[in-house]
Amino acid sequence: MLRKIAISSALLAMIVIIAGCSSQITTREQGGLIGAGLGAGAGAIIGSTVGHAAVGALIGGPVGGWSRAL
Repeated sequence: MLRKIAISSALLAMIVIIAGCSSQITTREQGGLIGAGLGAGAGAIIGSTVGHAAVGALIGGPVGGWSRAL
């Protein structure tokens, strides 16, 4: 049951993100998306060394997105 809710929530989030990006994005927005992806990846790698990959990704994603969008 919990897995179905998580998958449904992830699909809904992806649909909202895709619908929100229907117009051309600026260089700043593109940098923010790249930073968020790189930050989440780096956070997951660092977090996995201590056994908490998801927490690392959740922290690294917004930090990377914020830093690249500036």
